[in-house]
Amino acid sequence: MAVIAVGNTKGGSGKTTTAIALATAFAGNGLSVALLDGDPDGRAGEWFAVWAPATGYEPSITTDPKTEVILHPHTHKGITLVPNVDEDAMLDTVEQYSESHDLVLIDLQGSANQSMLLAFGHSDLVIIPVQSSRFDLKGMVKTVKTVRSAARSTRREIPHWVLLTRTSTTINQTRVDRYTRQQVIDLNLNIYTVELGHRTALQKMTHDGLPPNPVNKGEEGAAENIQVLMRETAAILQGKHPSMLAAAAASLAE
Repeated sequence: MAVIAVGNTKGGSGKTTTAIALATAFAGNGLSVALLDGDPDGRAGEWFAVWAPATGYEPSITTDPKTEVILHPHTHKGITLVPNVDEDAMLDTVEQYSESHDLVLIDLQGSANQSMLLAFGHSDLVIIPVQSSRFDLKGMVKTVKTVRSAARSTRREIPHWVLLTRTSTTINQTRVDRYTRQQVIDLNLNIYTVELGHRTALQKMTHDGLPPNPVNKGEEGAAENIQVLMRETAAILQGKHPSMLAAAAASLAE
């Protein structure tokens, strides 16, 4: 099993989109994925509640009538959605689903809190989504400090990589996108080569639940971005988790 936390202390950086993209990509290549919703707003669960029925899930999904947050775990097409994972439940939940799933993905709240510290401390990889903004970069720096605090507490190295999100998808990127990437590089932080660009298909996924399909016109670029994200993530974890590399290899063979 592998544990990946997706976090940035600033909200709205693309954390849930990143977690959903990886969950559907790895599950689509044969891995069992536990998607832990560590955000009180329940965005990952909100996506699952749309995606599952749209792809053939028949059991009813019970939600809180006030918050619309999913109340119980549900499993569909290789993805188990685990709702309401707060700081009191974080460690036990990570350990429980690590034993039964190939991959545990934690979608965290956009703030520096105890849940984030605990999740980072039990992760094999932390992904930090960053939009091209000053505020996201400041959040990134604060998140890296939290990762390093978790590493000191657990006395082990915790790999952490920055993923640029909602960037321009034109051939010539905007100056601010290039500046943001350079800022990350100048801070000597690891950064994905792939970016989850500002694409309609990714926005659509948050509405109808369906991940970009390469056979649908206009969705090819987003679908390829997600596959490359999966392969780069598997490569980062190579040696520790062969099943993830196998899934990535399967995607290349298609």
